[in-house]
Amino acid sequence: MQIKYIRLMSLLMGVGMLAVHTNATAKSKNKEKQDATARIVTTVEKAAYGLPRTAPYDIKRQQLYLGASGTGAKDAALIGVKSSRDPVLGTNSVAGIPLVPTPVLINANPTKQPNPLNSADFDQAAGAGLSNVTLGSDGRPVVTHRFDPEGAFFITDAVKGSSFLVNASSDAKTQFPIHDATGAANVGRVHAMAASQENVVYNSTGASAPFIFEAVSDNNTWDKAADATRGIAVVRVDENVEKRLIAEDAKDFSKKDLNNKAVHVNFSNANDPDGNSPIVAIGAPAVPGAGAKVNMTWDDTLGRLYVAQTQLESETPSNKNAEAGIFLGKMVQGATGSFQLFPIIDLTKGGAIFDTSGVPDNIRKGIFGGFTDNGGFGAVANLRLPRIMHTSTGKDYLIIVGGVESTPVRNVASNTWVNALPLVGSGANAGMLAQINDLTKPLDVLANAPLLDRTEVDPVLIDIPPTFSPNEKKVAVGADPRLIGGVTTNQDIFDMQVVGDTVYVAVAGNRLTAGVEAGVFKSTALFDSNGLIRTWTPWQRAVGATTPPVATFGFDENDANSRFLNFDGSTVEATAWGTSAHVADAGASRKLTDILSGPTLFPPANEGLYRVFNFDEKTLGLPANIAFAVAIGDQKVALIVTGDVVAGNIKPTSNFKKSVLPVSSAGLTQIAPLTFVEFSREAVTKNAFIGGSQGLAVAPFATIKNPVAVPDWTGRNIVALGSDGTQLNVLAIDKFAVTDFSGKVIDNKSVEFDCTKFATDMVVVESVGATTNDPNLAIIATTAGLFFTSDDGATFTQVSDIEGTPLQLQYLSETRGVNSRTGNLLVLTGDRAKNQGRIYRFDVNASAPLAADRIKLIPTANGDNFLDLESFRGSFSADGGALLSAWGRGTDNNTLLQVHHVSDGGLGDDLTPVMDVTDSNVFINVPTLDTSSGGFIVPGDFAARVNE
Repeated sequence: MQIKYIRLMSLLMGVGMLAVHTNATAKSKNKEKQDATARIVTTVEKAAYGLPRTAPYDIKRQQLYLGASGTGAKDAALIGVKSSRDPVLGTNSVAGIPLVPTPVLINANPTKQPNPLNSADFDQAAGAGLSNVTLGSDGRPVVTHRFDPEGAFFITDAVKGSSFLVNASSDAKTQFPIHDATGAANVGRVHAMAASQENVVYNSTGASAPFIFEAVSDNNTWDKAADATRGIAVVRVDENVEKRLIAEDAKDFSKKDLNNKAVHVNFSNANDPDGNSPIVAIGAPAVPGAGAKVNMTWDDTLGRLYVAQTQLESETPSNKNAEAGIFLGKMVQGATGSFQLFPIIDLTKGGAIFDTSGVPDNIRKGIFGGFTDNGGFGAVANLRLPRIMHTSTGKDYLIIVGGVESTPVRNVASNTWVNALPLVGSGANAGMLAQINDLTKPLDVLANAPLLDRTEVDPVLIDIPPTFSPNEKKVAVGADPRLIGGVTTNQDIFDMQVVGDTVYVAVAGNRLTAGVEAGVFKSTALFDSNGLIRTWTPWQRAVGATTPPVATFGFDENDANSRFLNFDGSTVEATAWGTSAHVADAGASRKLTDILSGPTLFPPANEGLYRVFNFDEKTLGLPANIAFAVAIGDQKVALIVTGDVVAGNIKPTSNFKKSVLPVSSAGLTQIAPLTFVEFSREAVTKNAFIGGSQGLAVAPFATIKNPVAVPDWTGRNIVALGSDGTQLNVLAIDKFAVTDFSGKVIDNKSVEFDCTKFATDMVVVESVGATTNDPNLAIIATTAGLFFTSDDGATFTQVSDIEGTPLQLQYLSETRGVNSRTGNLLVLTGDRAKNQGRIYRFDVNASAPLAADRIKLIPTANGDNFLDLESFRGSFSADGGALLSAWGRGTDNNTLLQVHHVSDGGLGDDLTPVMDVTDSNVFINVPTLDTSSGGFIVPGDFAARVNE
């Protein structure tokens, strides 16, 4: 049997083991279900699901909850959006499951009763519907009705909606409405809601229960008119004994039901009549302006409620007055239990924290509040969508949308700013804002504050990056708000979800307007060697939906799929794994998977597709404003246009029939089978480089159809290539060298490996200097360990903090187009004999003067390794909140494609059944992110599968 592909993957019994890819294997029994498609869509017929709306995602039941806001909803007043797959037909579908049947079981009453959410009251003409939907105990939905002041409904049956709990006697015959901060049964609206998913200890005896928190007032507003009644109602969930919701007196849980009372939200600068201390005001009282909104979230780990405000300003503009746009709440565990509100910073140190005197345009410098400039316009805090991130390094951050404005009207400038604010993780100050570089200490002075100077972002010239300070980079999630919509347009973030170390947001702008985006985007935290956030990856599209825009969504770390509601309020979609969605085009398919598996490219009968490489629109040396992917097989290359820039935004390709260019030549045949692709990433030669198991070929991009072999590399098995725009690094299985952009080795910059060391992968990081004489940093994985090049470019320093054989590397960069000098390196190691696979993570700083400081292990909450994959894996790809690992199926029937949780290190789904691959012995390689669409392309003997 002739072996066509050879790739070094691991050590087995001390010998380099080779994964083989053969004609016989590919031809065996690899069948595709042609009707299995990826993107799946359905229309919710009964009601529109009002906008803007944040919809919670229940990962345990894998469904997105949407509350209707229109008339005629009935049993679909609340739906659970769920996707599924027919294992026989191989088809995917998505549906909205109605969760408001009638009659239903309410509280402990054994007799079914009419469902109040499925009634005529729901169909009032103006503003009908559910005003809030959140996740409560065990991830089940809790809702409030827009016209029902009685409080929350806890849906205890999250599958069918057949039972729920309300504020009432156990027999549900006497309902106890929630009260406002005066203790009156006069609640006009529940403005926001949050709930615990776990039990919360609430008194000194250790009693615990799940809780629901509701922001209430006596009217429809949260502004100054509601000053006296504005409060947070506290509701205890008793699902097992009394089987009801119990509205508490927040200051004394021994009082409840008809004696319940919300804790007052005190925006004054002095204690209120109930003894509640100030929580936001520094100097003069704070005032919520007209149209003020409130958002809340509860965090089970910290045991804190976070409340964010819009339109909050000081009553008296002065350079001595300020306000904090966030406050928190927590249980105070006395004999009976109580719940109190607290400031997120020490208000007595407000002057030291907010003193921006002498800072130009200091109104816009800040996150949670600020001083005025020489007594001029008031500083307005506009903060929304609070979320808590517990990083894989064991740190805590408040992720929040917005900032400080210089006008009393909510300004569009803050709408697309997402901020990461460090929190104290334990002790008496747990949950309060921490110092930017020391999360064990609460915030004390301005120099330690997590601030951003928004004037550093040019609102028009998007190609000019912000000149943020190192501390500001720690705060700016997504690196640059213009990547998701600009700072001068009426763009908005409608929903936000934190998964692991990654933030996902939904934006719903009009993409026909320059610089305005729509869809779901993500940004991942990059850490320093102490486990603190150093910076963030640029906003990257995470879901390929751009028309219509996305209003709300849920990302699932179990299957790496998203479910989302389009901005029309009636269309729900979900991503899925499989072959590309079929779109008719003059009677011929334009599906990417069909084209790549076609007879002229990479048919399964001819060993399929080996690997796919992504080059985004910022890659220098490629045609301007166009993004590419390059696919390689046995002796062929396919250049794929994945997107082009329209009105300042990357538009994903929809017609691949016209966007795939096959490349073959005598030079490619000479070096085949092919292994790697790289571009010079500079604007002079603009060369493309193709590596193979028999050498290296080069061609200018303009004549890419005719690559020619490079004599210096004849017969060498090329493992990886890397350029930072100043020089090319070439890694063969037994040699490393620095070359010019013709592929010719630069004198004295090459190293031959001895027979005990084989190279497996390489990452090249941006040069520390500006000329070709300044070496870049090449990080090399070999069977003898992980190494990086020293200053002379020809000697190596070993990294000793890993166990197992390094097999594959992935670099998380803070820039596009080239790997930034600082970033995070992920290293896959494996031991085939022990069936072990691990991911290690390193902080990379190519500019560090000392070699020992250039690559340092990042500690995690669970030990040295970032993730334990629980078995040997051949390749991987990190995707924000989830990590994908792959390993070809052999006689032991391995898991072909596996999802791993970044949040807790656990296993997600085995994606093998949904890959439409029935071969018991099939090759699979690195899943590649298409940065234009946000979907994955998975190569293998089967040609390609996608997630879209």
